[in-house]
Amino acid sequence: MSMLKQGKNTIAVELHNGNATSDNIWFNMTNLRLVDEPIEHVTNICISMGADESKANFTWYSTAKDANALSFVKKSELIDDAMPQNVQKIPTTTIMSNDTNYYSNKATVTGLEPNTEYVYMMSGNGFQSKKYTFKTGAKGDFGFVYLADPQIGASFGDANSGVFNKDTDTEEWNRTLYRLDNEKQFSDISFMLSLGDQVNKAWNEDEYDRFLDNDFFKKYRVATAIGNHDTNSNAYSQHFNIANEVTVRSNSSRR
Repeated sequence: MSMLKQGKNTIAVELHNGNATSDNIWFNMTNLRLVDEPIEHVTNICISMGADESKANFTWYSTAKDANALSFVKKSELIDDAMPQNVQKIPTTTIMSNDTNYYSNKATVTGLEPNTEYVYMMSGNGFQSKKYTFKTGAKGDFGFVYLADPQIGASFGDANSGVFNKDTDTEEWNRTLYRLDNEKQFSDISFMLSLGDQVNKAWNEDEYDRFLDNDFFKKYRVATAIGNHDTNSNAYSQHFNIANEVTVRSNSSRR
């Protein structure tokens, strides 16, 4: 492995707070692996619903602050499986994320046509991501799936007590998304509606990593509702690019 040199090697591990304002810190490393691969510049890709069916809102985290862009083209317009020279590059809005190692990026694609397969990729400051595919639904009737309370992290354990359990939340979540993406009975779905509590702790970026670390979010649009476990942190708004967002308040009186 080229990462290691003959003689003495020093391996360092960085430890960070859960978010930029937290004074809590804990460490639980179960194993350490050296991977001789380039650093992944793009993570947590998610396609959210646009303001109408002709739009899609994208979010992703990147290690680059400047020059982030989303390249987007119909699959039929690829040239030898490569993006054409004049590919549309959509500028993004970029801010420092709740995870101080990454920047949160948002972009909106417009002019989507029904029943069309598109290819997209992220780029910036000398790097570019892999190419991903995204297909729009047909006109007329459509199907969608709704899920509630993934609450990734609820089964994992409690950092305060030091007791950690098997991460069944992530296992079941990935199993569910695999079925939605691969089984014939779900082949007609156009998007997913997630009814709140995406994660267990609103500020926990590791839980968002495990929620979004699935190819499903790179292929389908997702509509998310914010749950009580998603509030009290700006992480939710940095991972999801919400269109037509409304706040519903209930006023009730006892009679």
